[in-house]
Amino acid sequence: MLEVVVGVAVVVIFLAFTIPNYLALTRHTRAMRVMADLYAVRAAGFTYYGETGTWPPEYAPGLTPTELVEYLPRSFTFQSKRYQLDWENWRRPDGSARSPRTGILIGVSVVSNDAGLLRDIQKVITNATFRRISKRKSTLEILGISGF
Repeated sequence: MLEVVVGVAVVVIFLAFTIPNYLALTRHTRAMRVMADLYAVRAAGFTYYGETGTWPPEYAPGLTPTELVEYLPRSFTFQSKRYQLDWENWRRPDGSARSPRTGILIGVSVVSNDAGLLRDIQKVITNATFRRISKRKSTLEILGISGF
């Protein structure tokens, strides 16, 4: 009986160390996927702008801008179980930003209820053009007041 108890204790200790590491690894993997999605949308936006000289209009979270569909990978979606992407166009006709707090004119946001996922995305994207906007939203700046 003592051997069984010791064996179970060893397994429990092993699981106590491996489960948190596994969860952190899966969240980091999701953060890397979100980063790749954000950069794919940014590249599509730049390509669209390069061809048309305009940016796609504002879209609601989870909706893929129709203007970007042909520039995104096949079957790319702005909807996921854990997050949604949101194309942001805060640009007014006079060129000023509607988001005076951040100065962002054009961007792509990730919206999620998983604060840990947003925190991990922030760790993965370490440059200043990725900002936490609210508790549920972070935005990758494509065009700011100072330019690209």
